[in-house]
Amino acid sequence: MKLIYCPHCHDITRLIVNRKRYCLCKQSHGMYCSDGLHALVGGLAIPMGISNISFAQALSRRTESGHVEKFEAFIIEKNCKTVAAG
Repeated sequence: MKLIYCPHCHDITRLIVNRKRYCLCKQSHGMYCSDGLHALVGGLAIPMGISNISFAQALSRRTESGHVEKFEAFIIEKNCKTVAAG
């Protein structure tokens, strides 16, 4: 799952296919391309990701209380094959 982080307003926004989404201050934006893998980001946006497998595993191990499940999140590198300026 790809998201964008705006260093100006500190908002994190989930990307959606073929629909440009903006952070709260409108200085960062991004969207998934129609293939659902590649993304275009612009403005101040810093692309980041959440490991789908790690997230699904954490959800499956979720308890009522007493234990916090962690999952893998990461900052996407500047020269990434699946993220371009747009």
